[in-house]
Amino acid sequence: MDDEYLLVVHCLSDKKNLSLKLDDMKKLLLLAVCAFGLFAGLRAQEETITIGSGSGAINYSPTYVYNKYSMTQQIFVADEMQEKSGKIKSVAFNCTNRTATRKFQVYMVNTDKTSFGSNADWVPVTSGDLVYEGNVTFTSGEWTTISFQTPFTYKKGKNVLLCINDITASDQNLVTKYASDTKSENRMLYVNNYYTIYDATNMTVGGTVANVTNQVQFTIEDDGSGEQLDPAPAAPDNLKAEALSDTEIQLTWDAAAETESYNIY
Repeated sequence: MDDEYLLVVHCLSDKKNLSLKLDDMKKLLLLAVCAFGLFAGLRAQEETITIGSGSGAINYSPTYVYNKYSMTQQIFVADEMQEKSGKIKSVAFNCTNRTATRKFQVYMVNTDKTSFGSNADWVPVTSGDLVYEGNVTFTSGEWTTISFQTPFTYKKGKNVLLCINDITASDQNLVTKYASDTKSENRMLYVNNYYTIYDATNMTVGGTVANVTNQVQFTIEDDGSGEQLDPAPAAPDNLKAEALSDTEIQLTWDAAAETESYNIY
């Protein structure tokens, strides 16, 4: 074959009957039916993005070491994600003062929420949203990276909710501080106490809202998963290809339920 011929056709009704004509038989017709929005590149690229300049410093997020237990939720909006999507494999925090070793549960979800409206406006998380559980050691003046045990699939165009539940059960006399940035909205909600471990999957207690987020770094692998619909639609049924002549092919199929359109490549 001299080259390839790629034909894209948009189809919009429940049942399709389509004839395709090729002018040049030296060209290769690539035919693959896929659900609308599911086409993804074969390349997977991993890179690290930094969100925020770290011009400020806070002592209550991602952890407040002066108490035994603490929990924070913070929202990073889609514009801050720098047009990236795919598997987030780690998050890093910039510790600016003192050291600490804490035990974390880390949860992440895609959300449409852009800010917290009240001191109990927690974003729901489930056990299935847990991406990391274990010890984390912070060192003053250094970035600390938390490599996820379960990578998080970030959907392009969504906002990101990052939840850190500190379940260490011990306290320190001097607090640690972490680089942060001031925002125009209340993008953080946090609580801490001395006696009771928090259940991140069932938060009803009131906390404190703040117009800040931590300066963070996310490592993202663009594997195409962030471009997929959630949940993915079913494949079409009864796909058939019939050769009508030397230059003509007829395709027919039955659309899957809830599907509005298909692309043919």
